[in-house]
Amino acid sequence: MPPSDMVAAWDARTIDAAWVWNPALTDLVQRGGVSLVPSGLLAEWGRPTLNLIVARTAFLRAHPRAVRHLVRLMAMLDGAWVREASLAAAADGLQRAEGMSGAARQRSKPGGSVGSGP
Repeated sequence: MPPSDMVAAWDARTIDAAWVWNPALTDLVQRGGVSLVPSGLLAEWGRPTLNLIVARTAFLRAHPRAVRHLVRLMAMLDGAWVREASLAAAADGLQRAEGMSGAARQRSKPGGSVGSGP
């Protein structure tokens, strides 16, 4: 759902939570939403972003277990992304250190030949 539709959906009680940025974020907070993870805190953690998750206080109280699971899932996915990015950067650095271009890596594989058919 685009942020421009989130405020109307919030007002209509069609949604109880949102991952959104300003100006919709400010509108949702003014309407009783609670910012769970502000972008400033994420930036301190080395994860700068303008996106947040906002939920109604009643939703948070009614679904504390779901909120905990969501936050844990986000942390797990963030950790996986960081690990994956680190692995990709390490592999790229190793390839540069070895002086191998993509074509050289392909040719070094058994049966590998750049530009040839299958």
